[in-house]
Amino acid sequence: MLFKKARSISEIIRKAKSESSNELNLSQMGLSKLPSELFELPEISFLNLSNNQFKEFPSEVFAMESLRGLEISYNPIKALPNDWKGAQNILLLNFTEMELEEIPDGFCELKSLESLYLGYNRLSRLPENFNNLKNLRHLFLHNNEFRYFPSQLKLYESLDTLTLGSKVTSLPKRISRFVNLKRLCVVENELASIPKEVAKLDRLESLELSGNKLQSIPAEVGFMPELTALRINRNDLPASLLSAENDGVGVLLSQIRSLIDENNISTLSEAKLMITGEGKVGKSCLRMALDGTIDPARDLLNSTTWGVDCGTLSLPDADDPNKAIEFNYWDFGGQKVYRITHQFFYSDQGLYLLVWDPRLGEDQCLIADWLRRIGARTGGEAKVILVATHADVEGGNYSPHVDLDRYDSSLSSMVVEQISVDSFTTKNIDVLKHAIAKHAQGMPGVKSPINNTWDKARKAALSPTDASPWMSYKQFGVLCSELGIDDPEAVRSIAATFLHRLGRGVWYGIDWENDAFLHDTIVRDPSWLAMAFMEIVQHERTKIAGGILDHNHLTEAWIHHGREDDGWKVYELDDHPRLMRMMRAQGVALPIRSSGGEKSLIPQLVPLEPPSLPWIDANDLEPDQRNLRMEVKVAPALDGFMSHLIAALEPYHMYQEDGRGTFWQKGIFLRDAEGRFRNEALIELSSEINYFQLNIVAVGEEPGFLLQQIDASIAECLKFWPGATREDKVLCPQRVGNRLCSGSFKLSSVERWLLRDQENAICHECDQVSRPSDLIFGLRDRKRSEETADRLLEYLAYKERRPAPGSIILLPAKGRWKNITTWEVLGKTRMKVQLRSELSGVLVAEKEFTSSLGLLRYLAPAAKLGSLFFAAAPLPLDLSPGFEESFGGLSDSLDKLGEQLPNGERAQTVESASSIQNLALVADFLKQIGLSPRSYGMDLERAPDGKWYWMSANEVEQYRPTQASLPQNTAR
Repeated sequence: MLFKKARSISEIIRKAKSESSNELNLSQMGLSKLPSELFELPEISFLNLSNNQFKEFPSEVFAMESLRGLEISYNPIKALPNDWKGAQNILLLNFTEMELEEIPDGFCELKSLESLYLGYNRLSRLPENFNNLKNLRHLFLHNNEFRYFPSQLKLYESLDTLTLGSKVTSLPKRISRFVNLKRLCVVENELASIPKEVAKLDRLESLELSGNKLQSIPAEVGFMPELTALRINRNDLPASLLSAENDGVGVLLSQIRSLIDENNISTLSEAKLMITGEGKVGKSCLRMALDGTIDPARDLLNSTTWGVDCGTLSLPDADDPNKAIEFNYWDFGGQKVYRITHQFFYSDQGLYLLVWDPRLGEDQCLIADWLRRIGARTGGEAKVILVATHADVEGGNYSPHVDLDRYDSSLSSMVVEQISVDSFTTKNIDVLKHAIAKHAQGMPGVKSPINNTWDKARKAALSPTDASPWMSYKQFGVLCSELGIDDPEAVRSIAATFLHRLGRGVWYGIDWENDAFLHDTIVRDPSWLAMAFMEIVQHERTKIAGGILDHNHLTEAWIHHGREDDGWKVYELDDHPRLMRMMRAQGVALPIRSSGGEKSLIPQLVPLEPPSLPWIDANDLEPDQRNLRMEVKVAPALDGFMSHLIAALEPYHMYQEDGRGTFWQKGIFLRDAEGRFRNEALIELSSEINYFQLNIVAVGEEPGFLLQQIDASIAECLKFWPGATREDKVLCPQRVGNRLCSGSFKLSSVERWLLRDQENAICHECDQVSRPSDLIFGLRDRKRSEETADRLLEYLAYKERRPAPGSIILLPAKGRWKNITTWEVLGKTRMKVQLRSELSGVLVAEKEFTSSLGLLRYLAPAAKLGSLFFAAAPLPLDLSPGFEESFGGLSDSLDKLGEQLPNGERAQTVESASSIQNLALVADFLKQIGLSPRSYGMDLERAPDGKWYWMSANEVEQYRPTQASLPQNTAR
């Protein structure tokens, strides 16, 4: 091995010499001294010696006069030389993770040094003359022994980047004197506060404060002009601020800014409470006992919650009984059919009451399953109180205690308390109230500061005077503006943190920012939305139809269901498209493109048994047909994962002649319907108690392409369950006789072999040899063939060639084109632009504007294009005679104006009506007049004829495949 390493070093140096390379990488070569051949490379400017065995710094490198950068990190070097006179041209030095305890004085004579990496050492001070490094721009001192900000550090003018740690207790006010600082990182220290002077760093772009003991952030930070990254997690800050970090720096800064006026701040006491568990265990009775509305005279033992019941519950604060915490409760029905849908509304920042009946026992109440369900959805971060009901029934002889030692620690760690209660006799109800209030401490809305004006805005949005179950986000913005809140980020912050996250409403806009429909809908009554989902997933006719929902049956499901007396909602016809769009966003209902917008797939209701499949077993493939196989093991077993995966892979669905899809509850058959690669795949699920396995086979011309889509879709779906884990295997591609080998390789092992440049992988099942690159072909970060890459890039880049609709109607707001005879008249004319679907011609939006001289350069090319302004594609509609007459004068009118623009304005170039330059010009023109097609839901999508058109929102909804994406933070 040593001989091979030595030969490899010589080969690397010889190759660098032959290629006259100015960089040389000798990392991980086992070096303890410099090879003599190194000094035969006079042109080397960057040398990497990291991850070797140097115990002393190799000062011989100073003889390399061309050297500008040296990386010698991850070596057991304890001291640096004092004499650095031979390194005056060095620009970069990387000493990360060595064993340095001090920096010698002589080192500080490196007048040219710009970047110095000293992280993960044992430094506690800097030399007094450290400021001689006048050109130092990037200084990394994180994970060292500093207890204070180094007093020797006064490079006020030069520093661009500074990291520091890990025992620092305070930052000095003089931090504001580092006027050119762009990044300040003090993560994992012991800071209890930061001075407001940090906000004077006008050029700071990134402020990283994670892992300290901060209890507040100076409000002045919210006004820093260049700040685009702020990291504050793992601090003792109000939970509302910590949760806002997930929504982007704009939302977080707006919330910090809102706290500038101490006289306009109050303390919020509000939290989300989720009551869940099996059916018939007493959840609703418990909730009524908590709010004092239970009536023992009623037959509540046989009552059932269908779907979900939402409301508010006021309980005394555990720290101050004279104050109250308002809990926004979600009382979930326990029926199995609802479990998948309920997960959309779970939150990692809420408190759970997991209710069970000890008369039935913990196994029959599926306590372990419910804990797995909650843990997978919340990443194990949830707080769960186990509540045993019926404590006084039959003398209260049932054992209420769950032996958590029998459970995996990832489940038991979520349980913060166990309490036994009786809802009818109110035994221990007060104890439970106190426990709920105690464990709610630290949640986003409990003891969190809130701007009083913001509080007024959210309360106004939830006003009971408006009976509508939802409101437009635009209306909410107007409401905020009327209260003096004009900052768009503040509006987003109120909706995301103080409505959605606290369980008071549902707003998908924070996760679906680019979806105009979802962004503009704030659901004020969460149960209205939840029960709409649940009506669909239990719709019998859709289940009988194999999960295919005929939209003609929506009135039956949402209006004429006849269950109003059981608390089910009746939904207005006008709300049906909105509800369908929300269900599509969550993968509950997917429009079937071939149905012309008349049908949707409900993945949760697909058949139990597989259909007849047009599938050839991989063992029966012709020798030249390629196949790839993969196994994915996921733990724990997740409710609804297959429904999510069916939704994510919608672009590759296949439907048979009877209209049924080739998917079922434990499998999916996929086909590349666009015929780019003629690929097919079969996914089959096998499940155990604690995990399930996906067995995947892809065959075709380029099976790696389809397998990559499946792999990416699985990863995207698992984001919905951050507490789940996956383990991947790739199967041996060799044959044993006429059968494919059943041997497998861990994907992580194959990736490791590739990093080591290992040439062979031996299958322990068939003893045959495969190349690791062949095993991993088609999966994450794999190389594809050049032809595949070219064809895929062409497909993905199509939208780049159509940046704006090519059919935009331009006409005078009043009068006709023939009335425009001079540039002066045109420059003062009130014009109108219409956006219409290129597919159907339906009017989407129109806007009037005055044709200022600045816009004339966009108008001039219209004379060459005729009646449609930048008409890249003709509109498929018959214009009225009035329109035609108006357009008839367009060319004549603009021809009379001539091509010479006044005041030196330069006309835009027009090559052809469909050129990329023209469409970029259209996009620029629309931006200039403030008419964004996407703000009206328009987008580019493929129609059934195979061509791409800019369509209306409804047409995009009908024809766009569901993307393999489920927002990570849907339920926050």
